[in-house]
Amino acid sequence: MMNARRRNNKKIPLDTQKDGSISDEKMKYDGDKRKKKGIIAPLLMLAALGGIIASIMYITHEQERRGVLAESPDPKKDILLTSFPKSGSNWARFLVAGLEAGRYEKITGRRLDLTFELAEMLVPDLEFGPNREKFIKGGKSPAFKSHQPYFPSHRASGVGPSDHGSRGRPRCDEFPFQNIERYQCFCPNCPTRYHKFLLVVRDGRSALCSYLHFQRQLGNIAPDTSLKDFLISEKSKYVLPWPDHVLSYLDFLPRHDSLFILKYEDLHDNPLQVVQNLVTWFNRSYTDLDYQRIINQSAFDQMRTIEEQSGTPLFDATYPEARDNGFRLIRHGKPDGWRLCDTNESRINHLFREHLGPRFDEAMRRFGYFK
Repeated sequence: MMNARRRNNKKIPLDTQKDGSISDEKMKYDGDKRKKKGIIAPLLMLAALGGIIASIMYITHEQERRGVLAESPDPKKDILLTSFPKSGSNWARFLVAGLEAGRYEKITGRRLDLTFELAEMLVPDLEFGPNREKFIKGGKSPAFKSHQPYFPSHRASGVGPSDHGSRGRPRCDEFPFQNIERYQCFCPNCPTRYHKFLLVVRDGRSALCSYLHFQRQLGNIAPDTSLKDFLISEKSKYVLPWPDHVLSYLDFLPRHDSLFILKYEDLHDNPLQVVQNLVTWFNRSYTDLDYQRIINQSAFDQMRTIEEQSGTPLFDATYPEARDNGFRLIRHGKPDGWRLCDTNESRINHLFREHLGPRFDEAMRRFGYFK
């Protein structure tokens, strides 16, 4: 039996036998060590590479955030079009894009046909990196689109990178994220950075019923997910549950004259009045435009036709297989869309109160849906 020394209670074979040759056991031991090193080294390299990539991403985001503060346009001139998902923001976006296209036609004599691509260009969605870059470079967009709730800033100026949290509440980038990525909290996708807000609101029952179908179509939840199971799940939230999300603008905005509330139902029932009020609030040179033509271009049936003809570039690129599975961004456009989930109003109200709590009734009352 060969001799061995011990290290950490493990037997380590001596290098040589009595005749001076290397022992078989020692050769096997050295081979095992090399194998372990061969496995560990690539793992360490991968870990180091991951750390480098994370650092680069962090630095890139930090540069982007600093760039927003240093180079972005005057915040007093920037308007944020915001909403809880599936509340009509694309409808409002088409209207704003139509107004801007009409102004362009009046100045140049050239007509622009409304498409989702044009709406994306004129009213960029800030939750996607390229549009944040467009913002930093000082684009001339009449408004920028977001789904962020309002988090008042620690800073008196209200302008800060992703730190839009109020005292006693977490900042956006510290919040338990629901259906967003951390980078989506970075400015300029931070409401406190803006001066005026176009808040699109829809009956919470209809918004969440539509959001349920939306999440099903994208494959984010099972196709047979019930409304009850959806309300219980985190997939029904966007940073915050619907009541807290929509009330955040009423609760925390210091100047309510900077807030234009566009109700989905009003846009459905009286679009001309909504557009006239919106033009006055925007205070841009939209006078003498053919508002009725813009309304017709932005009508729900027309938007559905445009989607069928040319698609929705942003969603089609993000979810390339969704359209083959039946995804449509523009669906029914009904003011009482909640009836697609349950025709019994008493029963659906009870379900929402049970799972969204007293803030549901508060939000419905404050926005005029409940008396």
